[in-house]
Amino acid sequence: MKRCWSCHDPIPAAAIFCSSCSKVQPLDTHFDSVDERHLKKRWLQLMQDVHPDNYATKSREELSFAEMQSTFINEGYRTLKDPVARAKYTLKLNGIEISESDSIKDNQDLIMEVLDAREALEEGATEEEVTVLKTQNAERMRNIITELERAFTNPSDSTLARAKNLTIELQYWKTFENEKQNGSAQLR
Repeated sequence: MKRCWSCHDPIPAAAIFCSSCSKVQPLDTHFDSVDERHLKKRWLQLMQDVHPDNYATKSREELSFAEMQSTFINEGYRTLKDPVARAKYTLKLNGIEISESDSIKDNQDLIMEVLDAREALEEGATEEEVTVLKTQNAERMRNIITELERAFTNPSDSTLARAKNLTIELQYWKTFENEKQNGSAQLR
């Protein structure tokens, strides 16, 4: 629950309009943790309602609308499910974009940490070593996500700049996670 900016009545957190005064509500630009089970359940419910196969015998116009809704819902699900995509989207809502040229080049400690982790993975790590790397990386990513949640709580120029740097860092560790999964598959 949150309060309407105009009449201050309580409204659902995701409300677009206040049910009391009918005023449109500001966009929520916070980066909240996501309950993945609830997200998937809601996605499946929505997809069941708008899946284009359900509209095959309807008019072309209605089928087209179902296809558009389905695409929109799928994109939203992918964005919310992936913490990097969610952080980038939240930054974009706050007027900040991450470009391909943005990197961690100014953070030498982080660069070394990423390179060391990649080197450990490439040196033919055993399954046990991969498990340790996976556990360390999952903890690292959880900590970054927690910091992102804090940075987005009260957006300001400094906290949004911090959120951008954290997002770039998270992106590096997410890439490492993907590399690790591919390397783990090769060990079996």
